[in-house]
Amino acid sequence: MKQTYHIISRSAAETEALGRALGAVVRPGTVFTLTGDLGAGKSVFSRGMARGLGITAEITSPTFIFFNDYAGGRLPFCHLDAYRLEGLEEEELLLIGLEDCFSADKVLCAEWPQYCAAFLPADVVEVQLSRTIDDARELQLTLDDAIFPELAAALSDYAG
Repeated sequence: MKQTYHIISRSAAETEALGRALGAVVRPGTVFTLTGDLGAGKSVFSRGMARGLGITAEITSPTFIFFNDYAGGRLPFCHLDAYRLEGLEEEELLLIGLEDCFSADKVLCAEWPQYCAAFLPADVVEVQLSRTIDDARELQLTLDDAIFPELAAALSDYAG
């Protein structure tokens, strides 16, 4: 059954810590879809995910190169920024290697998922980030807790 967890983050460090907590327990093949305005914290959450996986490399936004792959942690990690993929045909997406991002052995954080919808699996973890009036961030994470019990448990602990 799908469950939505609401978390308020008062700083980039808190957003990154949430990503780190989930990265510590996530299974291979899990896809996180990240939606929110520019500056909402999508890349900060992704950096936390990589840190939770044990990846120590510098994590940068892949805006101009589409995606970055990272190794060196307990699982490979891919950070995809699909914003510039809008309007590309599926054949063009295959040419840039987009299907490699969706490997069953990786964890993927996909920003602007609507532009790579044809590649998304049926079961994803939806992360909606938005700014609040006081410039904090509200994160709404929606997932099927029967499919992702380890994430549901971490979120229940994190949300308090």
